[in-house]
Amino acid sequence: MANKIIDLTGDAIETALQLVDTSTSVDQAPTAGSSFLCTSGTLHTYIDAAIDGSLNNGPKITADTFNATTLVNQTDTLAGNISNAKVATTAAIRDYVQAQPRATVSNIAYDGGNTPATVTNLDGNVTINTSVSNERLTINLIANENAHYLLLGTTQNPGLTTPANVHFDFYNAANLDVLMNTTGLVGANLTIIRFV
Repeated sequence: MANKIIDLTGDAIETALQLVDTSTSVDQAPTAGSSFLCTSGTLHTYIDAAIDGSLNNGPKITADTFNATTLVNQTDTLAGNISNAKVATTAAIRDYVQAQPRATVSNIAYDGGNTPATVTNLDGNVTINTSVSNERLTINLIANENAHYLLLGTTQNPGLTTPANVHFDFYNAANLDVLMNTTGLVGANLTIIRFV
């Protein structure tokens, strides 16, 4: 196609462009190899349909759209493909998040008397054995896997009006290690955090 020089005034160019909306030489959708124009409305409708999948040939953006170096899937691993030029699948993201260190929390609360201690151990993060006899609490805590444990809180011995023992104990424990084995307590408020 030969180069053409447009020798028109601004008003004449604007008038010509306004005719595009009613011209018979306007493509109703982008067409490969066509020399006709498309209006911005036509392009907008076509692109929206291509993205949301309402075109006859289906969506244009799928996992298959990306080449192997751009798409990070479950096999590739997210940790090995950190880049602003790559797209991760949901499976790759899930595996990465699940592999990260996480904390689980358990609690023991005992306010004295012959009422059993209140134990919260939803994640089974540690084996907790408690018993109350003659208004005295026994606590036995056992690690249930190789992990780091943090024991926080207080325990109270008989004859004291305030807790005597403040715990801020960190353990790099192996499975079945004893984290606490104590008896004769009249009060306890402990939090056990496991990092895995």
